[in-house]
Amino acid sequence: VIDGKKASDWIDIIVKDESARKRSLAVEALTKFWIEKHNDQAIFYIGRALRSDTSVAVRTQAAIALGGLRPVEVKLLIEMKQNLGIKD
Repeated sequence: VIDGKKASDWIDIIVKDESARKRSLAVEALTKFWIEKHNDQAIFYIGRALRSDTSVAVRTQAAIALGGLRPVEVKLLIEMKQNLGIKD
């Protein structure tokens, strides 16, 4: 639980909420879930926000979050992607 909500609650906000401010806060919260718990759903939805959110502010927040990943985390994500058979 981060800021009183489970990861699934923050994911619902990032996917469904009309407020760009709330979606941006959801990116921040999901970033904490990734850092503290290595929640792979969190990082997936941050990437999704970067690729497809309609708000520049939300996409910027997602870019900042992903840009802050350590090299070992990037390697882990690449391995996860390969293991799932996801192609670019």
